Amino acid sequence: MNTSTHQIPRRAAPPAASFLDKFFAVVVGGAGIAVVFMFLFSIALTMLFAGRILPGVSIAGVDLGGLPREQAAAQLRERISYPETGLVAMEYQNQLWTFTPAELGLTVDYNATIEEAYAYGRTGWPWRQLSERLGVMQAGRSLPPVMILDERVTRQTLGMIASEINQEMREASLRLEGVNVIAEPGQIGRMVDVEATIAALREPMLNLINTSQLLIVNEYHPVILDASAQAQTATSMLSQPLVLRASGN
Repeated sequence: MNTSTHQIPRRAAPPAASFLDKFFAVVVGGAGIAVVFMFLFSIALTMLFAGRILPGVSIAGVDLGGLPREQAAAQLRERISYPETGLVAMEYQNQLWTFTPAELGLTVDYNATIEEAYAYGRTGWPWRQLSERLGVMQAGRSLPPVMILDERVTRQTLGMIASEINQEMREASLRLEGVNVIAEPGQIGRMVDVEATIAALREPMLNLINTSQLLIVNEYHPVILDASAQAQTATSMLSQPLVLRASGN
């Protein structure tokens, strides 16, 4: 009997992983672990500071980190008093008017400010929230307060000043008193530019900065401001005797 033997082919060993493959696997695995860790950190931060402002958040230099909304609002009202204690001065031709920002219509919206502070690191896409949370934990974040400028009040206050400054333009004129010609001087017109003045005040006031501004006043010059020379000429002509000559036929 013939017997035959069959050799079973041996499977080739898989090629050894290259250095780059190993390096890539380590990088991807490490990145995945880092992402999971950061999201766990973010979730823990949310749970730890539920109902409270995240640590590191401040408003105009007032640290509100870790405070609940009500306590943070009380802190702001105590520390940010610029509308009542700030100074806004306006000048024109050696005249000076001073007001507090509140008298010009400026107030702090404390509730809206607290809501913005509380929302920091809690709104937007998860990646944005994570980025804001990591940033505020490392370097803090100072937010501006929400300011409201009621320009109706500003216009009313500037209107009081304008009533002292505004005047109509008037051309010089002549009037006759007997044989005398009297010169009435002209007058330069002035009008406070209320809207331009508000625009100049808006930026420093909204940034809680004391300021001194020159009032913006438009001037309108008459064609003839002084008619005294014309009056003298007319008076001289009228003071001379009137000579009537009859023409002969």
